[in-house]
Amino acid sequence: MSAVDARQDDPASEESAFSTSVKSEVSSQACNILLELREQGELCDAAIRVGDQVFPVHRNILSACSTFFRALFTSKVGEPPTHQHEIALTQINQDTMAAVIDYAYTRHAKVTVANVEQLLPAADHFHIMGLVKACCDFLVSELCPQNCIGVRKFAQSYFCSALERQALTYTLVNFNSVFTTSNEFLQLDIEEVSSLLKSDNLNVRTEELVFDALCRWIDYNPEKRKKYIARLLKTIRLGLLTTGFFVEKVKPHEYVKESEQCRPIVIETLRFLYELDMDDRREVDMTNPIARPRIPYEVMFVVGGWSGGTPTNMVETYDTRADRWVVCPVADTGARAYHGMITMGHVIYIIGGFDGVEYFNSCRTFDAVCKVWAEAPPMNCKR
Repeated sequence: MSAVDARQDDPASEESAFSTSVKSEVSSQACNILLELREQGELCDAAIRVGDQVFPVHRNILSACSTFFRALFTSKVGEPPTHQHEIALTQINQDTMAAVIDYAYTRHAKVTVANVEQLLPAADHFHIMGLVKACCDFLVSELCPQNCIGVRKFAQSYFCSALERQALTYTLVNFNSVFTTSNEFLQLDIEEVSSLLKSDNLNVRTEELVFDALCRWIDYNPEKRKKYIARLLKTIRLGLLTTGFFVEKVKPHEYVKESEQCRPIVIETLRFLYELDMDDRREVDMTNPIARPRIPYEVMFVVGGWSGGTPTNMVETYDTRADRWVVCPVADTGARAYHGMITMGHVIYIIGGFDGVEYFNSCRTFDAVCKVWAEAPPMNCKR
């Protein structure tokens, strides 16, 4: 019996599902009634004034939503605020206050590009975590190369750690578009730009792009920034550059030539590249800072096939940047060869094939992010 069948045959499960449905309906109905009472000014026991606008409210509704309002309405210090009918708030505009109160009653917020910069600080100030999350989710959905750096700084200001991580990840993953199109990238200080360029998670096809990025940053204000060239040059994995690019583009660049601090870096890199060119089969020392590869820009998956004269279910990956093969501990349940493979997003489809005895019409999927195998609908014919 399946889990679904068991749940259908379990009276307790049915009662639980019915209870959940009734609770949801009652909760929604109660919210609508309370919202209607507030809009009509009925049974309201407090008012919030913002400028010349007054918002009638129910203290218990705001207190249930916000620890700030709960403390405000239940404080025992001095004159109890519970005796004050009208409370004046400053440093918040009327539209933002209206959105905060609407959220307290409905648990829904209309977050837009126009109001999110005011709504998130207000939600943070009033300790309305649900509204903070709604604002953060909206900002994540709006991330693009032109705003991801600014969104990260905005998140840092209000200690939204999850949003900050997602904005940073977006910046690193889409770095090529960020440094070529974003004015925010040009506004970074030396600490911030160094942190980005030296990150192991920086997603660039080649290290030449990192050199282009640091040059663009310096070019924005060369008189004040060219003194940082040696520090920034160390953020590049110089040992992963081609000898031709380093000799023709990096070594003769005016910022590099004018810096005494760059000379030992240039000498060390030339020695490393020439030794590598003399023996291209030499094993590269991955602990060497100038040759340590970053996160792979792309990974090639090899699934199944023939091995030792029989089909296999082995999964191997090839990291093009590190020039390394890795056997993944995520083999499929059955072996197959002569199958078709295609990717959609981060999911690999393994279609048809042959196990040495039988041809398949089945289709298997492998989620490369979650590392999970699953069965997909089969084909009509074996292939």
